[in-house]
Amino acid sequence: MTSFSRRQLLHHLTIGGSATIAATAFAPRLSAQTALPAESSVPPDTLEPQTWKLTSVWDPDSLFGRSLQRFVTQVGQQTQGLLELKLVRPPDPREALNQVSQGQVEMGQGLPLLWENQLPAAPYLMTIPFGLTATEQWLWLTHGGGQALADQVYATVGCKYFPGGNLGFTAGGWFKAEVTGLDALAKLTVQSSGLAAAVWQALGAKVVTLAPAQMRQQLIEGTIGAAEYVSPQQDLQIELHRAAPFYYFPGWQRPGTLLDFFIHLEAWNGLSPGLQNSLEAAIVSFNQWFLSEQTFQNQQALRSLVQEGIQMRSFPESVLLRLESITGELLQERSNAHPQVAEVLQSIIDFRANLLPWIQQVEMGYLAARRWTWKLR
Repeated sequence: MTSFSRRQLLHHLTIGGSATIAATAFAPRLSAQTALPAESSVPPDTLEPQTWKLTSVWDPDSLFGRSLQRFVTQVGQQTQGLLELKLVRPPDPREALNQVSQGQVEMGQGLPLLWENQLPAAPYLMTIPFGLTATEQWLWLTHGGGQALADQVYATVGCKYFPGGNLGFTAGGWFKAEVTGLDALAKLTVQSSGLAAAVWQALGAKVVTLAPAQMRQQLIEGTIGAAEYVSPQQDLQIELHRAAPFYYFPGWQRPGTLLDFFIHLEAWNGLSPGLQNSLEAAIVSFNQWFLSEQTFQNQQALRSLVQEGIQMRSFPESVLLRLESITGELLQERSNAHPQVAEVLQSIIDFRANLLPWIQQVEMGYLAARRWTWKLR
């Protein structure tokens, strides 16, 4: 297996949602058994303390690594010290799931796209172009049968699934020239990854996957004509705005990027019901905080980019319609190739269809009506 840098993980997002996860504080237990407790329900004198290893694909000093350390602290507090997590790093990020599956460590957190070889359906739990937003993903998990399906997917490798934080909405990408139509896009060389890369290829574009430094340099040199990375926060960090002048939205390719927690089934089943409740409560809290943090950082980064003079643009309607049409064709092909992929995709598509009247009439209607032309002083 070739070396895989942790600093290259973000380009392998196939990638979300509103600034907060709907009704998280009152969400049902993800495993649909009992209500989540506000505090640990484990009497501290009835159980022996346990220490679990938590393997993470992220560098400890990265934004995601620091977020995970916050989760580790929270679990210790939530369980009153009865379950302590110790962060460890896999020899290769792609080995994190195998470590947990084989019982070498009890718990992991990472990027579902990395497990595509072992779990073909995992990337579709993470994101689908033109699919669910972060809020909608959470609703699907908690109210649309998504948690049960995700559990089935991960159970095939001996693991229990939980959502591991959502990146929220992403950007559509940086372009050297304005996007005037489909013909111009078909001639581009684009930095992309995952299912989005397959969509670009079907459109006729040439696709490459590059490390951040290469991405920026090749944009400057004109070797590539466009690059979609993650979101304003990450884009600003690697200064893509200094390599291409046009910043396009919406991020059709990753409307919500859901990371994952996975727990060795024997370890999970070995926890008392009280500790299971407490761990789930910490996971729910982490997901709410993580999305809020990502959304806040992204809006701050976008404001900085605007102050730097970037030119924000919207994709032409004809381009978005064609990209969505290609996505549908690719999803059909992939569902035909794997029954579990088909089951996950059908559930997501049905849920989105049922949710659409609410989104269009209520949420979009309100946002269109909210002008904010008034001031208090």
